[in-house]
Amino acid sequence: MKKRWLQLIAVLCVAALVLAACGGGGSSGGNQSGQSGQSEQSGPSGQSGSSGSSGATGSSGGGGKQTYVMRIGTPTVSPHPQNFTIEEFKKQIEEKTGGQISVELFPGSVLGTAPQMIQGVVDGSIQAVAIPSGYFGQVAPAISVIDLPYFFDDSDHAYRVLNGGGDAKLRAYLEERGIIPAAWLRGSDRIIISKKRLENMDDFKGLKIWAFPNPISQAEIESLGASPMSLNPSEVAMGLMQGIIDGVASDVNFFNGFALHESAKYVLMAPKGAVANTFAVSKKWMDTLPADLQELILTTAKDIVENQQYDYLGQVQDKSWENMISNGVEQLEPSAEFLSAMREASKAVHDKFLGTDPQAQEIYDDLKEWIEKTR
Repeated sequence: MKKRWLQLIAVLCVAALVLAACGGGGSSGGNQSGQSGQSEQSGPSGQSGSSGSSGATGSSGGGGKQTYVMRIGTPTVSPHPQNFTIEEFKKQIEEKTGGQISVELFPGSVLGTAPQMIQGVVDGSIQAVAIPSGYFGQVAPAISVIDLPYFFDDSDHAYRVLNGGGDAKLRAYLEERGIIPAAWLRGSDRIIISKKRLENMDDFKGLKIWAFPNPISQAEIESLGASPMSLNPSEVAMGLMQGIIDGVASDVNFFNGFALHESAKYVLMAPKGAVANTFAVSKKWMDTLPADLQELILTTAKDIVENQQYDYLGQVQDKSWENMISNGVEQLEPSAEFLSAMREASKAVHDKFLGTDPQAQEIYDDLKEWIEKTR
């Protein structure tokens, strides 16, 4: 009798195990479904599901169109002109494509430092960025032609040349390196804010001045007799306050945005070099899109820059100067002698640029022709 009871208990245990296994299978299936749902969210590569690095999210079935996620990063925050541009781009491109392209914006270096975001564009893990040209030198040295002192007359001149067809050779060069310049944003002039008055070349001696992290921008500071410094943009204001740096070579919107006027009160209105904020799109990602969407991205970006961002930059620039001056900043116009000395010193920087890349001379000469034609 006892033996029969033991046999019955054994049978019931086996049955329970079978039922548990069936129930576990159902639970596991539900969990996989949940995981699948999670994978539909945009991952680090800006795409959904397992579609690789294309940024494609798949279609909704029933003959629906392929949809795409376009992640755009920038180191700045609103109301900076870079942010205005990508915000307007998101609105327009989503409307024009009926949601076929979904744009996700990541301001304030959320996706990494400027060099990290640019590398993401090259490898396709980030679909686009809006970043000054001065940060692209690590992956495309010849783009530093834009940053040369006394090459363009000023930022407006650079804007006219680059968006007027003068960027053809530079564009081809960048595309070979995985970067498509969808548009060159209008920028403000590159000038120098400092803690001390800069009225002649001797005033630069012993100073530590922040500049864009590329060899040409750094060489420009050296040509003036100062020491170039590299800090993350978010560290510049503190560096100026603590004396780690004595000045900054950038534009008025950068100065005002980081409230550099709290530590430095003098702005040398030279060399008035170009700060070209670049709306760059990943070629690796663009190559996965249909031709009509590729064209729409490029035309939309250029239209926004020409018809909206250009005027917006002017408004922001005026407000930046108004705020800086009201906080005690003094604009210093260089004397003819001082300006001549800076120009002469800059020749060595041009020579250095020509040795940075096998295509540097060709790009330099081509842009030089456009510069002369547009003066």
